[in-house]
Amino acid sequence: MTYKDSAPFYDLFASENDVPYYKELGLQHGSALEIGIGTARVALELAKAGVEVWGIDNSPHMLNEAKKKLEKETESVQKRVELFEADMNNFNLDRKFPLVYIPSSTIQHCAEQVDQISCLKTINKHLSRTGLLAFNLILPSATYNNNLRFIGKVEHGDITIMRFISYQPNWQEQLLEVLLLFEIYKNGEMTKRIYDASTIAMISKREIVLLLEKTGFKIKNLYGDYNKSKKVVNQMVIEARKV
Repeated sequence: MTYKDSAPFYDLFASENDVPYYKELGLQHGSALEIGIGTARVALELAKAGVEVWGIDNSPHMLNEAKKKLEKETESVQKRVELFEADMNNFNLDRKFPLVYIPSSTIQHCAEQVDQISCLKTINKHLSRTGLLAFNLILPSATYNNNLRFIGKVEHGDITIMRFISYQPNWQEQLLEVLLLFEIYKNGEMTKRIYDASTIAMISKREIVLLLEKTGFKIKNLYGDYNKSKKVVNQMVIEARKV
């Protein structure tokens, strides 16, 4: 997704409860690298808690929103966040981190296995010897269909934004076509439609275990949610160490 027109609305629909989880890890490790930092939704909360965060994202539009948010923070918080435009498949920050985290199932935007391997190998190079990798995956679901589904409505200033989503699975290739639709209303009339589409990977538990092993990691913990439940249903939260 480019997020060219939808980036300003991204945070309005953020519904994940992952911030306390990543903040706890950040405080344990002191500094972190975030893959897919986006609008700095997570990173800003870590920075406010005293954690230094470097973040990469390949969308200049999302990074622009992050910069706008940073400008409203205190100087001390601003100094704790560094933003870089880069592709998570292949980047070089010339630094190692005690913690690397990937929120919002962002690793699934590496649609092809070769990209997943490249991403994980690159992350491995940026982790300190005892470093931790933490991320989540949304597991494949039999309920995927191509019908637009209403996600929610948000009042934002003098406009109303409605968000819809559809999923079209390609089970043979283990790919999922995702379409996001935003409808903008003012004074009861629709003034704009915004579309964002992408192809993401459907990754199973067995596959991610093998991918991590292939790229120099060993799973330390595997949870079903950010509250560290051992029951895995719709998603996995994974913590892995370098081998």
